[in-house]
Amino acid sequence: MSLVSELGLLRAIGMRSGQVAQMVAAESALIAVIGAVLGSALGLALSAVLADAFTRSQQATVSISAPQIAAYIVAVAAVSVLEAIAAD
Repeated sequence: MSLVSELGLLRAIGMRSGQVAQMVAAESALIAVIGAVLGSALGLALSAVLADAFTRSQQATVSISAPQIAAYIVAVAAVSVLEAIAAD
């Protein structure tokens, strides 16, 4: 079922356009946050492997900032909600 027909069906069974827009925004934010979390987890895993290899050969330390990663995930959620609102 295409998105247009799905949204049309929701409107036909009684959802208001504001409710549909809110649902689309929430779905967009959820998908974006899941993508950001999975991407961050995979990125952290890869960076940990690379940092381990680098520190073994160069006697250096590598730090990963949890607040920066959390800020990135929050920013992704905010941008996705704004994009969903703007697309409406």
